[in-house]
Amino acid sequence: MERQKRIDQEHFGSAQQQRMDELKRRIVGIFKERDITFFDCFVNIYDPLNSKASIIKISEFKKRIRQLNLPLTVQDHRLLRRIADPKQIGKVDIKKFCSFFETADLRQRRLNKILDKVSTAFFLQGFNMRRAFSLFDADGDGEISAKEFRQGMAALNLHLRYDEIDDLMHLCDRSGDGSVSYDEFISKMDSNIKRRTGQVMEKVEEAFFDKLGVSMEYNRESIFEIMKDYDFDQDGTIDIKDLPKVIKKLGIMNPEPHIGTILKAGGCGKSDKRIDYTDFSVNLEQEVQKRRKQSSSVYERQLQKISSILKVKDISFFEFFVMLDVNQTSSISRLEFKTGIQ
Repeated sequence: MERQKRIDQEHFGSAQQQRMDELKRRIVGIFKERDITFFDCFVNIYDPLNSKASIIKISEFKKRIRQLNLPLTVQDHRLLRRIADPKQIGKVDIKKFCSFFETADLRQRRLNKILDKVSTAFFLQGFNMRRAFSLFDADGDGEISAKEFRQGMAALNLHLRYDEIDDLMHLCDRSGDGSVSYDEFISKMDSNIKRRTGQVMEKVEEAFFDKLGVSMEYNRESIFEIMKDYDFDQDGTIDIKDLPKVIKKLGIMNPEPHIGTILKAGGCGKSDKRIDYTDFSVNLEQEVQKRRKQSSSVYERQLQKISSILKVKDISFFEFFVMLDVNQTSSISRLEFKTGIQ
């Protein structure tokens, strides 16, 4: 009798493991197709300096999982909850759960996204690697501890989760001794960030011109009028060194990393000492308008594509948004929108 019971338990365990493996295979396939992972569900939950923040209630877990709009059955969701809360205590270690469904290539994709954020931050703030290392090495001993690495990343305000910060730490810590030397930091971070900065640069430039366009549109003074205030010799030109002050008066802080791009858009070069602000302001406004039209045409094509798909499926936009609102909150998160569109 006991022997039969043990055999039944082993058979049940084996069958359940097979179902788990099959569910994992299907979910990983969906993630690769949609370019997402379970980590995307739990943005803003993590405290970058507190690893214990990865424990959440099962009710919160279910709500966030629904945002992915995965094509799963009721049984699949039950099995998913069993994987998340194996002891059925009503709590989920989201780092452990997310890692279970993350293959090596999905992890590399996620790591690339993290490097995108870091390289963008370094580019916007004009950091070189030595300055960045100094920011992290708080006690100046030439080594970055795990605590210093987390604090340094948190100081960049990138909203990285602690697991993402730890991933970057492990990426840099080639020796595996739990700290990062200057040579390790430079050899790993610099090579990765340089490779990805080129890819990020175009997006950063586009975002900057969007912000510049909005600032120029809603500022009480035009860029011509602001530049004219710096024409101290009243000869129709201003000193090139005053250009950052002009951009700041538009409400854009830290414009220094973008000065080269702004000069080029205005028809000037870095070697110029004076700027003819009449021509410059006209050229800059034309460049902003040109980029706006390009962005608008891209968005219009995307909306037309969505509209055509909904028309074929005989679904109204209202019905479509109701379908996206999987948690029935009358609002749609970015993740719900992304997965719904896909």
